[in-house]
Amino acid sequence: MLRLAQYLWALPYTLIGSLFTPLVLATGGRAHVLDGVLELYGPLPEFWLRRVALVPNAAAITIGHVVLARDRDALEFTRAHERAHVRQYEKWGLAFIPAYVAAGAWALAAGDGAYRGNYFEREARREAALERHPGAGSGSPDASKPLASARRTARRRMRRLGGRAVIRRR
Repeated sequence: MLRLAQYLWALPYTLIGSLFTPLVLATGGRAHVLDGVLELYGPLPEFWLRRVALVPNAAAITIGHVVLARDRDALEFTRAHERAHVRQYEKWGLAFIPAYVAAGAWALAAGDGAYRGNYFEREARREAALERHPGAGSGSPDASKPLASARRTARRRMRRLGGRAVIRRR
C-alpha cells in the first residue's frame, strides 16, 4: 500500500517524464523498466542532456519515476544517484521541483553553486556513495577511503563518457 502511495505521489512528474518515451524510441533510443523505474537512453536524451539541460553535459536526469540518460554506460554509472532522486520525488511529490529550485537558489546565494550546493544533489550523491560503499560514513577512521576511491573512479569514468563527475566531498 505504501509503495502504491509513493507512485501516486510522484505520478504527475512521472507522467511528464514518460512523454519522452515515444520521442526517444522514434529516434533510435531504448527504454526498459528496472525496479519500477522507466529508464530511457539514446540519441535524443544525449542531445538534450549535453546541450539543453540545466547542468551542462549532464549524464542523466530524473523526472518522477523516469530516468533519461545519454547512453547505457551513463545510465548504469548514475543509477544509484538517480534512484536517490526517485526517492526524493516519492517523498516530496508535487513539492519536489519547487523545493529543488529553492534549494538551488539558496545554494547559489550561499556561494556553493546551484547544482553542486543543492541540498537534493548533495543528498543524492551521499546516498549513491553509501549504496556503492556501505561501510563509508560509518564513523570509522577508514570509512572515507572507499569513498575517496569511488570519487576517483567516478571522475575517470565520467571523463571517458565525456562529462564531469558529480561526486564531491562536502
